[in-house]
Amino acid sequence: LQIYSAVTPPMEVEPLGDGLFRDVNTGNRVVFAERDGLRHVFIEHLPDHAFTEIAWYETPQLHVLLLLVALSVFISVLMATTRSAFSRRRLRETTNQFERWARINALVMSLIFGTFIVAQVAAMIGATGLDAPVYLTAISAALPVAVILAFVTLTLAVLAWSRRSWRLGSRLHYSLVALVGMILVWQLAYFNLLTMPW
Repeated sequence: LQIYSAVTPPMEVEPLGDGLFRDVNTGNRVVFAERDGLRHVFIEHLPDHAFTEIAWYETPQLHVLLLLVALSVFISVLMATTRSAFSRRRLRETTNQFERWARINALVMSLIFGTFIVAQVAAMIGATGLDAPVYLTAISAALPVAVILAFVTLTLAVLAWSRRSWRLGSRLHYSLVALVGMILVWQLAYFNLLTMPW
């Protein structure tokens, strides 16, 4: 039997008795207990920790992957907006009001969410205490605005398809941005990060 945790290295355990196991590498005893349908694990050398079995959608690996994908998509919005602005200026093209505001909406949402992700990672790397750094608190104050913009982006993505705005590739990209924005809203709400104090 193997145990995986975000705060301990993987352990391989062998049974000693009813619910009692031993780590084959360190010799630490491990106790399994079930309460309210959830399995809990207690490790001898970590007496102040209680580990609980989590579902696949709660795993740190999934949430780190979602954050990396979200950051990549938000960076692509910045790049696409910059490229589009330069190409329109060079070709002296004009865009209608809907397309302009849809792009601005997605850009502002991406900037807020992307900055928050980078600030969160920086805070975790340089954590020295329990208080959140000032820069993280400042960008967190803008998260409710980004949540509203995420819902607006989703609505505008639907309208873009119904109005056949932009080319197909741009519509697909905008829809991806809207989807990622909504997934990130769910993720932040799940971890109770949308309101301060945490």
